[in-house]
Amino acid sequence: MIFTELAPYTKNLKLLIVEDEDLVRAATVQLFKRVFAVVDEAADGSEGLEKFKSKPKFYDLIITDIHMPNMDGIQMIEAIRRDDALIPIVILSAYTDFGNILNAINTGADSFLPKPFTIKTSVDSFYRLTIRITDAKILQEHIEQIEEENYFLNQELTILRSKNSIMYSAYQATQSQPLQTAVNKVQISQIAEPVVDNN
Repeated sequence: MIFTELAPYTKNLKLLIVEDEDLVRAATVQLFKRVFAVVDEAADGSEGLEKFKSKPKFYDLIITDIHMPNMDGIQMIEAIRRDDALIPIVILSAYTDFGNILNAINTGADSFLPKPFTIKTSVDSFYRLTIRITDAKILQEHIEQIEEENYFLNQELTILRSKNSIMYSAYQATQSQPLQTAVNKVQISQIAEPVVDNN
C-alpha cells in the first residue's frame, strides 16, 4: 500500500500533530495534509493540550513527540486521558527510547511510530489505525441515530398515552352519565310521591 491509498479512510478525519522540532513538524504536517481532512499543529505538549481542549471532540487522532519543552508528550497524554479515554494517540519515538515508549503506552498512547519515520514504515500502521477510527465513527453515528429515533419514539408514545388518558376519561364520563341520570330520577320520584297519612 502507498501513502495516498490511505485517503479513502482518512479524508474525513481531523489530525493534531504535536512536535517541538520545527522542520520535523512542518514536514509531518505537509505529509499528512495529503490524506487528512484537517491537520493542526502544536509546538509542545502545553500547546497541544490547549488546542485539544479548545475543540472538544473535534480531533480524530493525535500524533505526538515525547521529549518536548514546557510539557512533554507523556504529560500531555495523561492530561488528555482525563477528558477523553477514547481518542487514538500515536507517539513518535526512537526505538532506543524503549522506557519512555512503554511509559507512554501505559499512560494511554495507542501506538508508536519510529522516529525519524518514513512513509513506508508509517503507512501500514496508519492503515490499521484509521480503519479502527473509521469503524468507531460509523458505530458512533449509528448509536446517535438510534438514540435520536428512540427520543422521537418516546415523545410520540408520551403523546399517545396522553390522548388515551383523555379518551378514557371521556368514555368513563359517558358511561357514568346514564347511571347518574337514573339515580336522579329515583330521587325525584321519591320527592314527588304523595305522603300517605295512615291516621
